[in-house]
Amino acid sequence: MDYSKVDAALAAVLSEPTVGSAPLLTVSVRTEGSLDPAQQAELRHLGVQGVEPGRSIFSATISPETVIELTEKSWIRRLSLARQLRPLAG
Repeated sequence: MDYSKVDAALAAVLSEPTVGSAPLLTVSVRTEGSLDPAQQAELRHLGVQGVEPGRSIFSATISPETVIELTEKSWIRRLSLARQLRPLAG
């Protein structure tokens, strides 16, 4: 795994021991520029949503194993754990 491609929050989650099946993670995926058709197809196959020509930022709800796999791709720039939004205090 290439830890230089993940933010601190995601690295912390990935370093936690898991019991049973690991939960899915909601992440933001940033790529190095536009993707070729093969790269787009690979992202779709791995469960990344919104893959379209010309885009370089996507969201995904994927397994920790898939996160690790994505960090090994040369065309992946950064993976960040999505933040949970809370209601504004009234």
